[in-house]
Amino acid sequence: MSQNSEIPIRKYIKLSENDLSGYWFDAYGWIACYFAQLEGLSYALIDALSANDGKIRLKKLPFQERTEQAKVLVCAHLRLKGEQALADE
Repeated sequence: MSQNSEIPIRKYIKLSENDLSGYWFDAYGWIACYFAQLEGLSYALIDALSANDGKIRLKKLPFQERTEQAKVLVCAHLRLKGEQALADE
């Protein structure tokens, strides 16, 4: 994998039967969808807000650590823009 290549996001396949179990799969599908969006956005925020020399290291972090670092970058960016109250939220 080259240094500039993205870490692939795993795909989620929704399965359902013609019974009430389909509702559970729908709930799991939405959860998987939101986590996939969060994961994708963590990469985008790192690209947009981190220094070039730190991007590769941050992108290789596990999910929770990477999203925490993305949060730190967003808060720092908001503070630079004078949005202290928003950053504190």
